[in-house]
Amino acid sequence: MQYIQPPWINYFFSKIQVVKKSLYLSSPYIKNTIATFLYEVLRSKPDLNLSIKILTRIKIQDLIEGASDLEAFEKLLEINELSGIKAEVRCISNLHAKVYIFDEDSAIVTSSNLTPSGLKSNIEYGIEVTDSIAIRQMLNDMETYWNDAETLTMETIKEIWKRMQATESVVKVNRVAQVPKEHSPTENSSIFINGVGKRLAPLGQDVETAALDNLHAVISPTTSKYSKRSKVVISTSGDLVNDEDAISNDNPSIDLEKERIIEIESSYSELEENSVEQLISELKDDNKKRRKRARMHLEALFVLDRSCIEPYIAELSNANLNLCCSFLKHLQNSRLAIQHLLRILNTAKTESGSLPVQVLKTLNYIAPDTLFSFLCKAVKEPLSHNAKEHAIEELKYAIVKLNLQDNDSAVETLKNLTEDMNPKVSNAAYIALGQIGNVKSIDYLRNAFRQAKRRKISLGTQMSILKGLIAAGISPNDELMFVRLTYSPLVRFRVIAIRALRQNGEKYWQRISTMAESDKSVDVRTQAVRALLNIDPTKAYNVLIKLKENELDQNLKNTITASIHRHEQSIRNLPIDEKQLLQSSLSGLQSSDKEIRRKGAKTLGRLKHVSAIQPLCETLKDEDRIVRTVAAEALGAIGNNLSVLPLIEVLESDSHAHARAAAAKALGLIGDKRAIEAIVKGLKDKSGHVRKWCWTSISKLR
Repeated sequence: MQYIQPPWINYFFSKIQVVKKSLYLSSPYIKNTIATFLYEVLRSKPDLNLSIKILTRIKIQDLIEGASDLEAFEKLLEINELSGIKAEVRCISNLHAKVYIFDEDSAIVTSSNLTPSGLKSNIEYGIEVTDSIAIRQMLNDMETYWNDAETLTMETIKEIWKRMQATESVVKVNRVAQVPKEHSPTENSSIFINGVGKRLAPLGQDVETAALDNLHAVISPTTSKYSKRSKVVISTSGDLVNDEDAISNDNPSIDLEKERIIEIESSYSELEENSVEQLISELKDDNKKRRKRARMHLEALFVLDRSCIEPYIAELSNANLNLCCSFLKHLQNSRLAIQHLLRILNTAKTESGSLPVQVLKTLNYIAPDTLFSFLCKAVKEPLSHNAKEHAIEELKYAIVKLNLQDNDSAVETLKNLTEDMNPKVSNAAYIALGQIGNVKSIDYLRNAFRQAKRRKISLGTQMSILKGLIAAGISPNDELMFVRLTYSPLVRFRVIAIRALRQNGEKYWQRISTMAESDKSVDVRTQAVRALLNIDPTKAYNVLIKLKENELDQNLKNTITASIHRHEQSIRNLPIDEKQLLQSSLSGLQSSDKEIRRKGAKTLGRLKHVSAIQPLCETLKDEDRIVRTVAAEALGAIGNNLSVLPLIEVLESDSHAHARAAAAKALGLIGDKRAIEAIVKGLKDKSGHVRKWCWTSISKLR
C-alpha cells in the first residue's frame, strides 16, 4: 500500500501511460484540461487493445459554478474514436467516489477529482492498493454502480447546453461591489479576502497556472466552446491592488511580492457593456462602492483581454495610479510598459518634483537597468526631499539587483547625494553606500567619519555614517574604532558602538558586559543587555541575574526580569525527553569520539534551540571535517544571525569543500546581508559544489 499526496498529477499520468488492458476512472468532477491531457496521452500510445470506463456526474449547477467543464465530457467521448480503444462514459447524479483502477494491478482511492486543483494544488489524500483481492472487490462494487448509470452521448451534451443557456443562476463579477438603487449587496462574495486561505490553495480552483502573466493564454473570451459565462481565478504575486489607499507617495513600504487571490465569475460580454472610458471615470467617483465596482470590472477585463486596457493607460494613471502600476507590471509588452512608467515619472518630476514610489518600484521590477539610468540623471535635478529619499532606496535596490556594486557611476551618484543640503537625503545616501557593500564606498564612509569634526558634520549625519559601516559588516580595522567609541562621552556613540561590536560579540563579551553593569546611561545599559542576549542567551543568563540585583532603573530591571523568565521558560517548556536530548547532545559535542560529535551536532540542528548556537559555532573548528560540515548545516537549520561571522570564516578558510558548501547554504538560509561579500567570493571557489550553494544563497540574500 502506498500513500498518495499532492501534487500527484505526474504520477497519475505515468500510470495512464503504462496501462495495457483496462482503465476504470470514477470522478464526480472533470475539467477540460485533464480530459485533454488524458486524450493526448492515450493517443500517443501505440498498438492498443484497451477498454476504458469513465464514471462521472453531470449537474447544471456544477457546470455553471465551474466544478466541471462541458468540453471535458465531449473530449472524453472523443477517446472512443482513437484506434484500439473502446471507451464509454456514464453518469450518476449523486456520485461522490474518486476511484482509479489500472489494469486490475493497482487501484487508487483518493479525495482528488480529475481537475488541476485536485491533482496539483488542493490538500488531498489517498492510498494506492496493489492487493489483487481488494482490487477485485473494488471492481465488483464499481461494476454495480456502472450498470445503474446512464450512458452519456453527444446528443445528451447538446441538450445540457441548451438547458444551461436557459439557466440564469450565474454570479456576476460585480456581485460584491455593485449596489443597485433598490437593493442591497448580496451576501455571497466573488472576491477572496486578502490573506485568507492563500497558503492552503496556492493555485486557486480552476486555473492550472498560478502566474497572471500566463493567464491570458489560458483564459480568453473564446476559450470555452460552450460556456459564455466563465470563472476566472487569479493567483498572483504583487498584482492587482484591492485597497486603493494601500499605496501612497508617503508610504514607500510596498510589498510587490505579496500574494493575493481573486475570484471573478462573469461573462466577457457583460464586461464589454461597460466601456473602459466609463469605468476609468468611475474610479474618480465620490462613491466608494462605485469606485470598487469599476476597479473590479477593469481587473476582470485586464485578465480576459488586456489589449482593451492598453490604449487607456494614460487616463488610468490619472484616475488610479496604483491600479495602473499593477496592470503595467503584468503587461505582455514590457517595452510599452516601460515607456508609460517613464512618462509618468517624467511628468511627476517636472510638475511637482516628485517621484511616485509605486511607479519606481514597478519600473525596478520590470527593468532595473532603465530605472538605474533614469535615477542617475533625475537625482541631479530639483526634486522634493521625499522624492530623493525614495530615489536613493530604489537606486540601491537596482544596484544590488544588477550587481553594480563595483560600478563607479553607481557609487559616485550616491556619494554626490551625501552632499545634499537636506540631512534626511544625505543620511539616507550614507546608509545606502554601506548597504551596497562596495569597497570604495566603505572607504568613503570611513574617511567621512574621520573628517567629521573638521568638516563640522552634524551628530545625526555621523550616526548615519556609522550605520552605513555596520550595514556593510564591520572589518577588523573598523572594530578598533568602535571599541574607542564605547568610551565616548556621547551616549549615542556608545549605543551604536555596542550594535557594531555585537557582530563579533564573543570577542567583546567582557566589554559589553561591563557596559551593561556600570555605564551611567540607561539607554546604553539597555542596549548592552540586548546585545548580550543576542550573542549568547545561555551565557547571558548568569550575567542578567547579577545585573537584576544591582539595577536601579525600574524599566530596565523589568526588561532583565522578563528576559530571565523567557530563558527559563524556554528550557522549562521543553518535554522531558527533549530536554534530556538537548543536554546529552551538547555534552556529545565535547566527546572524543567523532561519531558522537557528528550525531550531537545533527540532533542540535533538529532541536533548533538557541542554547546550541554558541557550542555549534565552536564546533565549526572541529578537527573532523564531517563534524564541521554537520555543525554548519545545524546552524543553518537554527537560522540565527549570531552564527553568521563564524560561518563566513568557514566559507572563506575551511580546507574541506563540503564544509564550505554547508556554510554557504547556511548563510543563505539565515539571510544576513553581511554574508554577501564572502558568498560572492565563493562563486569563484574551485569546488563546483561550493559554487552551486553560493549561487543559491546569493539569490536569496539579494
